[in-house]
Amino acid sequence: MSIFSDIKSNTVLKHFEMLSQIPRGSFNTKGIADFLCEFAISNNLKHYRDSSDNVVIYKDGTKSGEPVILQGHTDIVCDSENDFDFQNSSIKLIRNEDIVTADGTTLGADNGIACAMMMAILTDTSLVHPPVECVFTSNEEVGLLGAAALDCSKLKGKYLLNIDSAHEGVFTVGCAGGISVIATKSCSTSKNTADTYKLSVSALDGGHSGAEIHKNRCNAIKLAAKIIDEIGNCNIISVTGGSKENAIPSGCEIVFTANSIDKTVAEKYIQYVKSTYSDSDCKIQILDMPVSEHAFTAADSSNIINVLVGLPDGIKCMNKVIPDMVQTSSNIGVVTTADNNIKFEISVRSSVSHEKYQLQKSIADILEKYNFDVDVHGDYPAWEFKEQSALKDIAVETYAEMYGKQPVIRVIHAGLECGLFSDKIQNLDCISYGPDLFDIHTTSERMSISSVLRVYDFTLQLLKLI
Repeated sequence: MSIFSDIKSNTVLKHFEMLSQIPRGSFNTKGIADFLCEFAISNNLKHYRDSSDNVVIYKDGTKSGEPVILQGHTDIVCDSENDFDFQNSSIKLIRNEDIVTADGTTLGADNGIACAMMMAILTDTSLVHPPVECVFTSNEEVGLLGAAALDCSKLKGKYLLNIDSAHEGVFTVGCAGGISVIATKSCSTSKNTADTYKLSVSALDGGHSGAEIHKNRCNAIKLAAKIIDEIGNCNIISVTGGSKENAIPSGCEIVFTANSIDKTVAEKYIQYVKSTYSDSDCKIQILDMPVSEHAFTAADSSNIINVLVGLPDGIKCMNKVIPDMVQTSSNIGVVTTADNNIKFEISVRSSVSHEKYQLQKSIADILEKYNFDVDVHGDYPAWEFKEQSALKDIAVETYAEMYGKQPVIRVIHAGLECGLFSDKIQNLDCISYGPDLFDIHTTSERMSISSVLRVYDFTLQLLKLI
């Protein structure tokens, strides 16, 4: 029996329950695309599927007007507290009054709830709306890959409702574009007779390099490099730090050799972090290690530290029009060492296209100066804020009339699929919103039922008025 059987307006929730039965982690999207195509056929709806498992389902309008694009992504982040088989198993939903969560796994409300809302709209013949084009994109969580591959000539709408935000009453109307810089260097080694140490930086706050770059959090990789630079005359054996290029690294380890060092530098930098950054639990240790036979040459070691100290990291500039909005930033997200090869992964973001490319070039110039090989990839466009937006105005007025308060309007320093759609469709007017979701991408992910129903009602009213 459905866990939502006692809820009157439960069409959206029933569809969400059905979607939860289908494994749909990123890169495992064939099954959900098959399901959506069968759904379209069974409801006599025209549909289109591409080779990237994007699915578009069309429904004629019950009133005149230009088509409206509704959009969400099918893939979910897979995380579990055990060895859950995301490739083949269904997600078990658990309801506690207004809150839905999963049994030890991510819930998949990001972005299954958008898919469920679109399915409900597609099957409800009582609704008043213009023609709708429901776009179910694939592999959003791994670089917006589905939206990047989609042939938008299949779409005629000039308004796009992206239901992929996680805070009710917050309307996103712009986002940053981004680009990735990967740098590699094959290092030479020399015989070592000096002592060997490990510098360990840990317990920094970390966080999302877009959504949390403004929170004055320390980058563990940059911090570790500054400490090694101050110690001086060190030969590097390895540098390991960070987990993702789009995450502020919370930890870093550098194994190095030196003839003699002052370990009190660790305490000095703990105090520096506490007085300069928001991180309060920083741990810095310098540990004795067994003597290593080899280390990188003095020249290569110097190049590595000079690059890490010299590379721009964090906020480059703020927007001069929108208060507290980060405009351009970079993040040294990952450093790894394997077989004498060192690799840096760096994320660059900006809501202004030419600033993104300028910052990317300045980073590449620094890396190349120190003999790193540089590869640039993963370029995606910004969704530039439009002060004059008919869709935004209608949405704000509708929300205020329905719920008696003004929504929050924001531009985010992170990537959304709206950027790719607005880049491909001339004069597209977009807005992104959604119900209250909590701790997405984690096993604590939760969804508010009442918020889902309110956001769905808002979407139906918006479609009536567009």
